[in-house]
Amino acid sequence: MSRDPRTPKTDPASDATRDTGHNYDGIREYDNPLPGWWVWSFWITIIWGFIYIFFAFLPPKMFSGETSLETEKAEMTARVFGALPDLQLDDATILQYSQKPEWTAIGRSMFQANCVSCHASDGQGSVGPNLTDNAYINVKTPADIADVIANGRKNGAMPAWGKFFEKKEQVMLAAYVASLRGESRPGKAAEGEVPAMPWGKAAEK
Repeated sequence: MSRDPRTPKTDPASDATRDTGHNYDGIREYDNPLPGWWVWSFWITIIWGFIYIFFAFLPPKMFSGETSLETEKAEMTARVFGALPDLQLDDATILQYSQKPEWTAIGRSMFQANCVSCHASDGQGSVGPNLTDNAYINVKTPADIADVIANGRKNGAMPAWGKFFEKKEQVMLAAYVASLRGESRPGKAAEGEVPAMPWGKAAEK
């Protein structure tokens, strides 16, 4: 009697351990292990894949502790601010750059990217105060604007941007905010007190 070709060639003594008990139209399913060389090839392929991804796609700076995002930001900052001298976060510096449209434009772009959710698109206020009137909270001089930007206020409701912006960036953002004083754009009602020191359009009135 010839053997059914659908029946696998196995050691009859081991049929009890290899037979899964599944039978499909007379075809029995066996649980035969893969050859060792195939299993090892499979694992070697997986390990090599992880090694390849790690070295081929992760940025080199990551191995030195600096991410690609930090590198890109540093390069952009160097291109934009590289020609500037070392700037101080004081009244004179902030007022000086608040009168330079080419630099307040940079401050405005920073404002649009980071501050509109609280102060609205043109500084007229939303969750945060209106920055275009003549009154301020926690501000008496332009240098105080930079301090609020750098260190935040109200237990983090106003974020401490000093952790994210370099000093020159803080100067430009503070200069732009200082330039808004006296614009009196329709928005949130004035809050705080009117500083005795005049600047911006408030000084022109």
